[in-house]
Amino acid sequence: MKEDILQNDLVLCGTVTQKVDTMRYLGTEQDALDKVDKHINKLKQKTIAALAKLNSIGINSMFLCPFMKAQLFKIFLRPVLYYGLENIYINKTTMNQLKRLDGNALKRIFDLHKRCKTTNLQIALNIPSCVDTIKKIKIDLLARLLENEYAKKIIQETILVAIEKDLVTEVIKILEEENESLINEQKNITLLEMFLKLNGNQRKVKV
Repeated sequence: MKEDILQNDLVLCGTVTQKVDTMRYLGTEQDALDKVDKHINKLKQKTIAALAKLNSIGINSMFLCPFMKAQLFKIFLRPVLYYGLENIYINKTTMNQLKRLDGNALKRIFDLHKRCKTTNLQIALNIPSCVDTIKKIKIDLLARLLENEYAKKIIQETILVAIEKDLVTEVIKILEEENESLINEQKNITLLEMFLKLNGNQRKVKV
């Protein structure tokens, strides 16, 4: 019986390669099962740390205008919480987890109780929902990829095969949903719809 060489240590130039639980790819950490739980936990910790910095330097205080608090949340906390999410497939469980983290961060910056709902607060302060924000991130990424001729050719050649967890499939699902607020605010929607319609009419689901 042959010995499985993959079970031995990998040696490169006399140095043993260290085995790790996760790998970093395009800003995200993924494990062997293609899960991003560790990455989400790190985003949570970094968001809490970012809010602590605001509090420590006195920017976020009880005397600050609510609209300024909302701006701090949108331009300082959310980019930290959503870092690298455009590169990963977000299932329902992960989305619910992100919504919970997003809501908790908003409550922290306004010093609200954890059981308080933030829906009306977001509407009053013109803060887009967590779901819409992530959808925009996905759309923007695909739009930027299409601006690169090399990436565009790759997408054109692979778009006919539908893969359940790829970016194109995610964006197609987003565009199929009726969301006027998202469509009105997203300048790349029309461009993407035209591209996907021209190149993806005969998509076949990969089994």
